[in-house]
This record gives sequence, C-alpha cells and structure tokens, in this order.
Amino acid sequence: MIQLFVFVTIMACKWKKQATTTPMDVPEPVREAIEKQICAELHAQYLYNAMGACMQAQNLPGMAYWMYDQAKEEEEHAFRLLEFLTLKGVPVRFLTNEKPEAEWWNDPIDAFKAALQHEKKVTAMINELDAKIRQYDAADPHLGIDKLLKWFHEEQQEEEESVGKTIEMLEKCRADGNPLQSVDKAIAKLRS
Repeated sequence: MIQLFVFVTIMACKWKKQATTTPMDVPEPVREAIEKQICAELHAQYLYNAMGACMQAQNLPGMAYWMYDQAKEEEEHAFRLLEFLTLKGVPVRFLTNEKPEAEWWNDPIDAFKAALQHEKKVTAMINELDAKIRQYDAADPHLGIDKLLKWFHEEQQEEEESVGKTIEMLEKCRADGNPLQSVDKAIAKLRS
C-alpha cells in the first residue's frame, strides 16, 4: 500500500496539469474498465521487476536493466490512465493487485517468452477497453479518450515487437552455441 501511495504522489508531482473543478460524467462501466487496466499495468510493473530481479541474480545485468526499464514504462502506462480519470475529477479506486505468476525463470529466454505472452494479454485488454469505451464514446464524445487509446495501441505494438526481437536475439545466440552472457550488454542497449 505504501508503494502505491508513493507511486501516486511521485507521479502527481511529475505532472503539472490541473484537474477539472467539477467531475465530468464518466460512465461507470468505462471507469471500471479503466481502473481494471490501471491494475493490469501495475501488475505488469510487478512482473517486470520480478523478472529483473531474477536476471540480476543470474548475473545478467543487461537483461535485468531491460526488465527494470520496462517496469518503469508499465508504471507510466498506469499513470496515463490514472491521469485521464483524475483530470476529469473522477477519483480512482485501486483494485487489489496479485503477485506475479512466477518469480524465477531458470532460462532467461523463458522469462522473455513470458513477457511476450503478458504483452499479448495486455494488448487484448487494451482492445477490450477500447471496445468498452467506444460503446459510450458515441453517446458521450466529451470523454476524449481517442488520443490516449491510439497511443496505447501503438505502444503495445512496439512492446510486442521489442520483446519478440529480444527473444530472436537470445535464440540466435543459443543456436550459435554462444552463452547468453555474450549478448547481455547488447540487450541493455535495446532499451536505450
């Protein structure tokens, strides 16, 4: 709970926009869908942090950096959604977040494959969120979430491609008979 408070406080200080003085009418099903997505993004942050810790423990600092950097992105995704609601004067109800499905991956390739599967799951959730919002957006065009949804769709495509390329790099390294440590620094550079 403290981590969540710190997250909200830090992110609120990072953004200088002011909320509207009167709450805008965001339909309850839309609010619930956005809150569910905030929870999913924060869960992804936990997952990537778990993967980063695993890579770090296996002396793979480049892969650990990749995972930790991705965790920061997931936190930013959650904040974009949080900000969408709060700038409309709508308080956010935080849902309970579960611990990551796994906390250790013996093979770094398995960790990246799990990351890709998770990104595909998040993409499906974004598509569901988009469909839910579009049910109401025709009747309530003031929601103004089209730009944000477009950003999320592009971001998810980019993330799936990034993880996929990393898996290809790791699999090629292994197929060539090289230890994964030999590409560890190159993987860190993919996040630069």
